[in-house]
Amino acid sequence: MASLSACLVAALVPASTAPRSRTAPTQGVPRASPGRGSSVVTHASKLSLIATGANIPHPDKIAKGGEDAWFVRIGPNGGGEIYVADGVGGFNEQGVDPGLYARVLTFEAAKAKETSSRNPLSRDGPKKLIQAAQEATKLPGASTMVVVECVGMKIVGANLGDSGIRVVRGGAIVFASKAQEHYFNCPFQLGYEPLSADTD
Repeated sequence: MASLSACLVAALVPASTAPRSRTAPTQGVPRASPGRGSSVVTHASKLSLIATGANIPHPDKIAKGGEDAWFVRIGPNGGGEIYVADGVGGFNEQGVDPGLYARVLTFEAAKAKETSSRNPLSRDGPKKLIQAAQEATKLPGASTMVVVECVGMKIVGANLGDSGIRVVRGGAIVFASKAQEHYFNCPFQLGYEPLSADTD
């Protein structure tokens, strides 16, 4: 990633300290408070996922919304998933918008999670979601991808490319995924194989 264009920050906090809405839940059903800035309150998990993100595209890429995408879904029990895709800018030279590929890739990963969550026997983790998203994103382009999921007291994640996962506790990095690159600024990347020969 040559310049910062997508930033996503997430925190896992004890459910007792997570932000509360002004409306109390009824019989364990999540409820949102009225008005802007609503939050959902749940009590079924010991940890809550709190996430925020922003796209900050390069000035030359503002008109098309940048080349990166992120998506956060908070689950009904306080957990959830984070999906981040960093579109490969080299596709601009071929007249392809890398941002479109990244946005559809995150959408397809979230859709795969939704489908697998309806099956009580499914154990699809982040790695499987990345694979399903790659197979379903039938567009020209390529992207790196990170998927992180909070389930109960566990964080599980998968990463392909030079984006990554960091776990910070008490101001110290206690875990950092390694960048996956062929060489500097040439990360492993996902793409639709019939339209992209450089797919990892």
